[in-house]
Amino acid sequence: MDTFAREMPDIRAEVFRETAARMSILPAIVEKDFWVCWALKRVFSLDNSIPGLIFKGGTSLSKAYGAIRRFSEDIDLSMNRNDLGFAGGRDPAATLSNRARKALLSELQAATVEAIAGPVKEALTTAAISTLGADVDFVVDKNDPHTLLFAYPRSLGGGEQSDYAPPADPETVARSRTGEDIANRLRANG
Repeated sequence: MDTFAREMPDIRAEVFRETAARMSILPAIVEKDFWVCWALKRVFSLDNSIPGLIFKGGTSLSKAYGAIRRFSEDIDLSMNRNDLGFAGGRDPAATLSNRARKALLSELQAATVEAIAGPVKEALTTAAISTLGADVDFVVDKNDPHTLLFAYPRSLGGGEQSDYAPPADPETVARSRTGEDIANRLRANG
């Protein structure tokens, strides 16, 4: 995967076009799916100093087992809230009052945003640059601090990209046992 990711853009573009033609889909969908898979590999290669991320499945898992053939628009991940300091008495599910639970959930949300914008972003950016060079970055979305954008190196021309606008949206969630989710996104934007 890394060898192909380092290929010249015109070589990657030709492979994406050929794959798209064989599958009767747009080349931009193939390119985005490749980079989503590449980013997912990086997410699960992070060292133990990064809060634990757990793959939840959804569309990606269904695709892997052949249950569906469509490409993923999102990848669901959960962040281990224990790694963020929300265990025992700080676990929102263990809190007796609604007010205390809401306060802890607010703190948990802030902690997930901080983890994504700090150590997760830094580790992913470092891994991407060491593998691909300076033509790649992970950036916190200015409009949504829960979103980490993956600016992958595009190989297709602008016209091919404009045919397919929706970004891939791997979602990171710090889940409490109360069923309330704090969502953070890792989105592939070429």
